[in-house]
Amino acid sequence: MSTLTDTYEFLHLPDDQRGTHEAQITALIKTCTDIIEKEIGRKISLHEVSGYRLIAGLDYNFYGNAQIYLTGAFRDVLEITAILDNGAALTAGTDYLLHKDTGILKRISGAWSNNVVITGKFGLVVEVIVQDENNEPVTVYEPVPALKQALIEMIAAKSGLWKVNVETEAGTIEQIRTTINKNTQALLNKFRATVV
Repeated sequence: MSTLTDTYEFLHLPDDQRGTHEAQITALIKTCTDIIEKEIGRKISLHEVSGYRLIAGLDYNFYGNAQIYLTGAFRDVLEITAILDNGAALTAGTDYLLHKDTGILKRISGAWSNNVVITGKFGLVVEVIVQDENNEPVTVYEPVPALKQALIEMIAAKSGLWKVNVETEAGTIEQIRTTINKNTQALLNKFRATVV
């Protein structure tokens, strides 16, 4: 399911009300994605680059001469299809090794220059097959499940549509939630980027 559909389900919006709120929820998906990415310093949406020159101190830090630690939008590597170092094309496994779990690129021999150009896909995302409007399978990228849940909660809170029942001595009252759960905020903090 898409983030839009999952948000409808989370909010328990009946089918006949979904169209009314589609533009609002769609806009909130973008807004809340941006908020989370800024807060944790990592991408939760697919970030594709082609021929991008990495900037030292912003996109990576040196970790010794032969290793660079990818940071920010480049920290979470899905795939690297090309790397140029000082104009020379490098081959994975021959010229460099990628440690996906840490975001470290290690030169097998020699040192990295300050002129590294990269092509690839990055982000804290998973590949998902969904049906398009013609019921054909298409590949999309969604935030990893824990971050997708945090995103859905944030969208729900900002939408004004997240209703919860609270039991009181006088009976049940309905309240509108406007903030994410404390556990969800703690989860976001666990994904916060750290600088080496």
